[in-house]
Amino acid sequence: MANEESMAGTNGSGETAAADGVAKNVIFMLPDGFSTAQADAYRYFKAGSEAPVWEDHLTGMVKTSSSDNLVTDSAASATAYATGEKTYNGAIAVDPDGRALDSVLDIASDAGKATGIVSTAAITDASPAAFGASTVDRGNQDDIAAQYTSNGDLDVILGGGRAQFLPEDDGGAREDGIDLVDQAGRQGFDTVTTADELEAATGDRLLGLFTDADMSAPIGNGAPGERPDGEPTLAEMTEATLDRLSQDGDGFFAVIEEEGTDTWGHANDAATVMNSAQSFDDAWSLALDFAERNPGTLIVSVADHETGGMTTLFSDEANPEVFQTYRATYEDMLTEAFRRVDVDGHTPGDAGSFAVVRDTIGGYTGGAVTLDDETIASIFEAPDEETAYATLAEVLNAAGGVNYSTTGHSAVDVPIYAYGTGAEHFEGLLDNTDVGIQLAAAMGLDLPEGQGDTMTTGSDDMLLA
Repeated sequence: MANEESMAGTNGSGETAAADGVAKNVIFMLPDGFSTAQADAYRYFKAGSEAPVWEDHLTGMVKTSSSDNLVTDSAASATAYATGEKTYNGAIAVDPDGRALDSVLDIASDAGKATGIVSTAAITDASPAAFGASTVDRGNQDDIAAQYTSNGDLDVILGGGRAQFLPEDDGGAREDGIDLVDQAGRQGFDTVTTADELEAATGDRLLGLFTDADMSAPIGNGAPGERPDGEPTLAEMTEATLDRLSQDGDGFFAVIEEEGTDTWGHANDAATVMNSAQSFDDAWSLALDFAERNPGTLIVSVADHETGGMTTLFSDEANPEVFQTYRATYEDMLTEAFRRVDVDGHTPGDAGSFAVVRDTIGGYTGGAVTLDDETIASIFEAPDEETAYATLAEVLNAAGGVNYSTTGHSAVDVPIYAYGTGAEHFEGLLDNTDVGIQLAAAMGLDLPEGQGDTMTTGSDDMLLA
């Protein structure tokens, strides 16, 4: 729902412009775990349709190290983006000594702007948490949830992670017995739990908790990037967020994260990473449309790190377009194959079991992958489920010209994209702390004195994970 600003014009480049060069609205978008290899693969996954919406807005690259490691985690990297300060892996908006830091979302709220956080992860997970809470350990998710509903800064909170908001007696995970959903209601939040409820909600403040933990994988649910019935898409959550926050005359600051690009990178599941990228692309398109209609809006998009050490070797016979035919995560494919072997009364390794596994995987890949006997034998003979999974994943990825070198994070730089008022702040090779500093500068705001003044880009005594 655009406000009256949508009637204003644009500058010659097609980008929205504010008279004073200061961004009134900031949409910070984070495709977790997504770097250049994933972006290349996604371009081919699109299969000849229009290019990914962000490609025209590449402005630079970002170095991702934390204060204690060349390979960052999401907590430390998101803290750099949120506060302009380096910290240790696992820390949420605190410095290396554990002192709480103010985030750009905090200072935006103090300036009178509306604020919101959106994620397809548990909303208390590391990346959104760095903008809306402070704690010495990212695992303190009950505390993070309590900070969200008590600090008064947040107007919109949408994602998974319902368990952290409810006491154990009500099916949640909170051992303190506090019902944060009830508490949020008393503070003026409308609470929703389904896509239909989100669409129908009318309140100014919104708490949407759609799953107990992370939201479901965006694959096999209709079009690429869609989640199961009952769960909203990232684009739908983005639209609901922008509709609400844009009603504030002072502007807004919003954080929008797609978690699946990281979760399924850890699983070396390239097909589901691509479907998650489609989810993010859909949200980016919606944000770009908003920015084009609302001068004074800035979009900044950057991953916290790369996940999986993805490499690509595409050919006409093996490129990511094939992932369009996949209809389940690799984990679900393998689970279902073993289930069918058992239900059909076969012994793993007999002739009948080979046919069941081959037919199951073939069905879930739209006939694109036919496992040979050697591969199926390796799956059956694997010493554990993890090894069996890795064997299947390697074959499924190879069909798309993709390979992985790790199930963890890597230290490669990640691309940054920016569009709109203040996009020039994000050009060139940046440290992740630069992003936080420049987010504040783009809004014409200052981080607290002493915060973001010194950029620590790492040292020789860092330990590699």
